[in-house]
Amino acid sequence: MRAVGLSIELFNSQLDPNLTNVLATTNVISSLSLRYRFDFPSISTYTLGFTTSESTTQITSTAVIQNAIVYDVHNSLELAENVDISGMITTTDITMTGILVKPNQIFFSASRTSSTAINAVGYIIYDMINTNIDGCYETKMGMITATIAGVYYISFGFFTSEIKPLRLI
Repeated sequence: MRAVGLSIELFNSQLDPNLTNVLATTNVISSLSLRYRFDFPSISTYTLGFTTSESTTQITSTAVIQNAIVYDVHNSLELAENVDISGMITTTDITMTGILVKPNQIFFSASRTSSTAINAVGYIIYDMINTNIDGCYETKMGMITATIAGVYYISFGFFTSEIKPLRLI
């Protein structure tokens, strides 16, 4: 009988040490039961199954079930340290200052500083580096070194002063 008239409030004591921002609350318990269950919106993603007996690994289905009331008290999240995230982040809006770092990425952009005549067999070396993330392109031999395993997209362009067939190998 002690639970009748009780409601539960959830706070984040780390971010809110004065306990002023209620994150979630329950309705006032109005009936006597051995078990009460308060479902948050994410209950629909729960996959471990429900039980009718005592369990420390499954959620009971023999309780007085109410939906918890969740408040949106934080309109933004500020992080002062590094955050490692695996999986997918879904959002509709991100505002950032600073640099977004995507590790293990390579990219280069190069151009020629002069025109070149191409004989029957020849190489064109783009001798001026515009961008060279991870140092994958070198101008002496015009070599690209794939430092990271993966699939690459390479494109290039050129102009010709004569109308002749051009064969790329």
